[in-house]
Amino acid sequence: MAEIDFSKYKIPRIRHHSNRSFYFSADKHTKKVSTYPPADKSINWSKIFANAKPPDCIDIGCGLGKFMLRYACNYPDLNILGLEVRNVAVNWINGIIKSEMLGNAGALWYSSANLFPFIEDESVSRVFCLFPDPWVKRRHNKRRVINKSTINDIHRILLPKGKLYLMTDVDELSGYHIEQLESHGGFTFQLVSEDNWDLKFRSNQEEFCLSRGISIKRMICTKQV
Repeated sequence: MAEIDFSKYKIPRIRHHSNRSFYFSADKHTKKVSTYPPADKSINWSKIFANAKPPDCIDIGCGLGKFMLRYACNYPDLNILGLEVRNVAVNWINGIIKSEMLGNAGALWYSSANLFPFIEDESVSRVFCLFPDPWVKRRHNKRRVINKSTINDIHRILLPKGKLYLMTDVDELSGYHIEQLESHGGFTFQLVSEDNWDLKFRSNQEEFCLSRGISIKRMICTKQV
């Protein structure tokens, strides 16, 4: 298994939460927020991937990118796009991508609240959403990444039988994901153990949870044909 020596790259100081406005779509803002991520409607893929092709996989909320970078290293024929609202993290990831010459990986400063208009219908094989912020207070639930709108758009962009991978260490959030998926009706899904989790590479947060003995909920969702 190919691996990056992450010790070569100093991790930047980064806030856990970004501006709360980032978790709402651009059209919900009554005033323009100068620090809001660009709400791109289209993307020139030649500026992100060496083969100028669109992504095969998307990592929503890629954080510091350890999972997506490992994925790119081990699947050089697949393009993986990371989306992250914290620009400091995006710049750090793209610095590693440039240094390691990973032509099949790219991170984009973007809020998934704006959905994925730059992705064509039925063009993506896998979508990853690993340890999204739980927003445990009820009044903050509307900021959660996985909701009715994002599930609809993930369903749109996935290939038939394409997969959505969800991972969290918060039981209540896992239950919320199940409610949203059941309401949508376009996916079959199951909670799986680590032994049946078919992703070989771990994210930063997964490594942290495993090191502390924190229980993890893993769910694999398959688009119904």
